[in-house]
Amino acid sequence: MLAIFTVSHQPGESIDLPDIDWIDKILHAVAFGFLSLSFYFAFSANGISQAVLFSFLSSSIYGILDETHQLFVPGRSFELLDWVADMTGALLFLAILLVLKKILLRTA
Repeated sequence: MLAIFTVSHQPGESIDLPDIDWIDKILHAVAFGFLSLSFYFAFSANGISQAVLFSFLSSSIYGILDETHQLFVPGRSFELLDWVADMTGALLFLAILLVLKKILLRTA
């Protein structure tokens, strides 16, 4: 969360991304994918049975808070598509985790 906050707190003109289509959305998806996995491991380690759901919801809430925070950072703005990319990454990483867990449990 600290890494996401640190990057999102940088003024817009100070961020120099490679000239690749959709790179900002890809970076959002990857960052929030890893965030959702962090939430998942924290929730599941504490015996929370709905760890996937809580992980997705926590990532979603943090994504909205992050976008709202950017309203107060020079050169940054709230972008709904960034939030969609955040949620897409969270959902994708959690889905991959569930598939891998299912495969590993089947082979064990």
